[in-house]
Amino acid sequence: MIGRAIQSQRVAAAVAAAESGLGSAVIVSGESGVGKSFFAQTMADLAVERGWGVARGRCFADAGGGALAPWREALGDQGGKVETRLDSRDDLARSFESVLADVSRRLAANPLLLLIDDLQWADPDSLRLFRHVVRFGLEQRVLLLGTVRSPDLDGARNLGLDEVLAELARDDRCVALNLRPFTEEESAAFIATVAGGEVPQAIARIMAAETGGNPLYLRELTRHLVEEGKLFAQGGRLVTDFALSELGLPPSLRPLVRQRVRRLREPAGELLRRAALLTGSFDAATLATAADLPTSVVVEALDQARAAGLVRSRDGRNELAHAIVKRAIAEEWGPEQRAHEQLRLATALAAFRPEEHAEIASLCHAARALPGSERGIPHARTAAETAVSLGAHGLAASFFQMAADLAYADPPTASRMLAKAAVACAATLDVAATISALDRALAALGDANEARGAEVLAAAARELALGGTPRDAWSPMVNRALSLLGDRRDPTWAKLQLLTRRLLPVIEGPIAISRFQPANPDAIRILRQSNDERDFAASLEPHDSRTPDETADLRTR
Repeated sequence: MIGRAIQSQRVAAAVAAAESGLGSAVIVSGESGVGKSFFAQTMADLAVERGWGVARGRCFADAGGGALAPWREALGDQGGKVETRLDSRDDLARSFESVLADVSRRLAANPLLLLIDDLQWADPDSLRLFRHVVRFGLEQRVLLLGTVRSPDLDGARNLGLDEVLAELARDDRCVALNLRPFTEEESAAFIATVAGGEVPQAIARIMAAETGGNPLYLRELTRHLVEEGKLFAQGGRLVTDFALSELGLPPSLRPLVRQRVRRLREPAGELLRRAALLTGSFDAATLATAADLPTSVVVEALDQARAAGLVRSRDGRNELAHAIVKRAIAEEWGPEQRAHEQLRLATALAAFRPEEHAEIASLCHAARALPGSERGIPHARTAAETAVSLGAHGLAASFFQMAADLAYADPPTASRMLAKAAVACAATLDVAATISALDRALAALGDANEARGAEVLAAAARELALGGTPRDAWSPMVNRALSLLGDRRDPTWAKLQLLTRRLLPVIEGPIAISRFQPANPDAIRILRQSNDERDFAASLEPHDSRTPDETADLRTR
C-alpha cells in the first residue's frame, strides 16, 4: 500500500479490536481518484484472509436502486444465500432492526466487515441506517467501513452526510482516515508498479507535478505513455525518448474530467474553461471582467467548483486542482475561439492586475495572430528583465523571444528583443540554443547593423566564457564578431580582445603554473576611457600590484 502505511495500520488495529468484540466504524475520505475504493478493497481482502465475512454495497450518483440501495446490495438476497429483506416502504425502525438482526446472525460464524462505498451519494435513509448501525451495532465483532469523496459537490449538497459525519467525529469508536495524493517519491514507486521498472527522478517529478500525485491520474497517464511507446523499460529502468513537457492527455481521463465539469451549474463550467487558459492562479475579478459577469456571480460559481474539488484556493487566489485536469478542460476550446478568449483574459488582467506581466505576456503571445496582441510586448519585456534579475536566464530568454514574436510589425523592437534573448540564452550555458538564438538575432539585425551584431556576439561569448564552457564553444562567436567589426576600434572590440587572451606556461612539470598573456594595450585604454563601470572593471588586472596613489586614483574614478 504505497503511501498508506499509517492508514493501513489503523484499520488493521480496528480489525484486531473487532475480533475481540470491540467493533468500530472507519470513514475513509479523500479527493476523487485518490484510491479510497482500492484502499477499502485491500482492507476487505485483509479481512477475508483472517476468515472474516465481507458485505459490500455501493452508492451511485444517479441514486440508482432507490432508497437503501447500498444496504440491499450488501445484505440483500443474492442467489438465495442470504435471507435478509429490506423494504424502504416499511417502518424505518423495523427495517433498521432487521439489518442489525441479520448482522448478528452473520457474526455467529465469523466477524463481519460491512463496507458502504461513496457515501456522498447515499440517500437519506441509507445514511440514517449507517448511523443506526454505528449507534447500536458495534458492540460485537463487526467493522463498518465507509468511503466518502471530499471535496465533492454532491457531498456538499448532502446535508444528511454532514450530520452523520459530525456525529461519527464525536464517537470514540469511529476512526476518520484521509487519503492524500502521493508525494514525488511515492509517485515514483507507484509508476514503477504500473509500468514495470525503476523510475528516474526527472520522470517522477514531472508526472507527479502534472497529476498532483493523484493515483488515478498517475495510473492513466503512465498507461497512456506506455501504450504510446513514450515510456518503456530498458535495463530494469523506465526511459523516455520524448520531451517530458509534452506528456499528452490520456483519452480515458477526458470524459471523466468533463463529466465532473458538466455537473456544475452554469456559469461555473464556463468560468473554469476560461480559467484553464491561464498559466497561473486567478481571481474572481479577472474572470468576471473576461466573462462580463458580476463578481458576486463568479464568486458563487468558484465556491461551487471548490466544493466539487476542481478548484483550490490559496492566499486569496484560485487555481485548478491538477494540471492534467486543467489541460482536459482547456482542450474543449477550438483554436480560433481559444485565441480570442486568451486576448480577452489578457485585457482583463491588464486592467485589474497589471503587475501580472508574465501571465499577460503569455496570453498575448498565445493570441499573437490577433490584432491587439502587441499590447503584451512591454509585459513580456518586464517579465524577462525580472527573470534576469532573479538569475532565471532561461525564463528570461523565453520572454524576450515572446516580445520579439509580438513585435512582428516593429522590426527594430523585434531585433532588440531577439538580441537580448540570445544573450540570456548564453547565460544558461546551453551552447546549441545560444547559437540558434544568435542566428535569429543576427538575421533580424541585418547587414546594416554589423556593429550591433558584433556587440551581441561579444556579450554571448563573454557569458559562455565566464560560465566555464570550452573555449572552442565560444571562440567562433568572437571571430565572427571581430570580422563584423573590421577596422573599428570601440569598446566591443576591446572586450573581444580580452576574450582572445590565452594562458602562457610559466613552469611545466608535475606542478604547472601559467599566466594570462598581457592584454592588448589599446583595448585597455579604450575600456578605461569608457563611461561604463563594468567596462572599466574589465580592464583591471586582479593580480597587478598597485601603489597607494594608484589605488586612490581608482577609487576616485
